[in-house]
Amino acid sequence: SLCKIPAVKRMLICAGVVQLTILMQQPIMPLYVAELQGSMERIVLISGIVFSVTGISGVLASPGWGILGQNWGYRPVLYLSLLGAGLLERFTIWRFVGGLAFAGIFPAINAVLTVSTNANDKGRVFGLSYLAQQLGAVMGPIVGGAMTAYFSYKFIIGMSGFICLPLVLYLFLKRPAKTEGTGTPLV
Repeated sequence: SLCKIPAVKRMLICAGVVQLTILMQQPIMPLYVAELQGSMERIVLISGIVFSVTGISGVLASPGWGILGQNWGYRPVLYLSLLGAGLLERFTIWRFVGGLAFAGIFPAINAVLTVSTNANDKGRVFGLSYLAQQLGAVMGPIVGGAMTAYFSYKFIIGMSGFICLPLVLYLFLKRPAKTEGTGTPLV
């Protein structure tokens, strides 16, 4: 089974958790924006803009992360982008900066999945990656919404980025020591 391959298992966990962190803000964003501006006026439009800022910065940063991945290796790029997303993903301007970091995560995951599986398993491994992302997409809004019963909107937004920090630590500590062919340690 593909899930028994350590690098594949780690990348699937990473894909699901990252998607969870991205979407856990979704149900509270309009409420938080309304709280900040003191009214409900144009709340849907403003929330949509704030939520999409991460995507805009991702469009700008994705090609650069791909180049860095090819030059530095995908493991360092994945760690750096997760670390940046964990530290920088907060609100509006910081969402834009955090989005620059988030843009490196999924290309690095896909690259690791590509080098960690044989040609006959590529379709299945990308299907599993999408499955992991969709599980994160389902759980993110539920977790974010449930957390509002106990925590402030600001805390939840901060926590959504913070979740990437233990994830990068997990990936770093579970990395294999051996190399294959290129001399670069596998993720």
